[in-house]
Amino acid sequence: MNSKERNPMQINQLILAEYPYPIATIYRLVAEAKNAEQQTRACIATFEVFLQTIVLEVLTSYLTQDLVKVNDAELNRLLYKRFAQPSLGQWVEFLFMGIRAYQGNRDLLSIPEVYDLFWNTAKQPHEFRAEIRQPFNKIVEIRNTLVHKKEPESDEEWKKIGEEAFMMLQQVLWTFKFLQNYDLIRISGIMDNEYYYERYSGQEITFHSGSVPRREKLKEGRFYFVSRT
Repeated sequence: MNSKERNPMQINQLILAEYPYPIATIYRLVAEAKNAEQQTRACIATFEVFLQTIVLEVLTSYLTQDLVKVNDAELNRLLYKRFAQPSLGQWVEFLFMGIRAYQGNRDLLSIPEVYDLFWNTAKQPHEFRAEIRQPFNKIVEIRNTLVHKKEPESDEEWKKIGEEAFMMLQQVLWTFKFLQNYDLIRISGIMDNEYYYERYSGQEITFHSGSVPRREKLKEGRFYFVSRT
């Protein structure tokens, strides 16, 4: 992933216009930050919302549909102990352990590109890509330093940490650029075989009705990721 592939302004525009609403709307804080401190805090907040959005999609499928096929004892223990009040680092653990649990079961995920991102499918058996974790860990490290150790004491120090947080956040979000091909929807009503739903895309909420391409029967009030293709 070189600099030519990741133009910060293009990434900003893509996230604000095409990413799921929770991520796009909080990312505005990053794009509109007035100084390095604001940018740093906005990057951490955006990263947390991003994690929660993806993790909740993965874990909802895991817990409500797929436990028979992908039951993972270590993940189950972690969820039992930590899910009620997780730290930022534990949200990262939920994501990585959740995707690891799906080894060999790509098609069960509602966003199968997430599987391709974390697993090298050219290898048999599929090999987990440990290197993808680096920017995730770095943002957690930045957050923990600010909360548990000490904050920067000068504008220059804030600028240095803010630039690093921004670079790591963009790396993570760009890696998940396939999110532009999915809509986050909430089922607001069901009549016969037709769904009524709200679409949360970019910075807009719109209202629709019709069929929804998901393998399971959808439930009123629930959020789902749905492919646009």
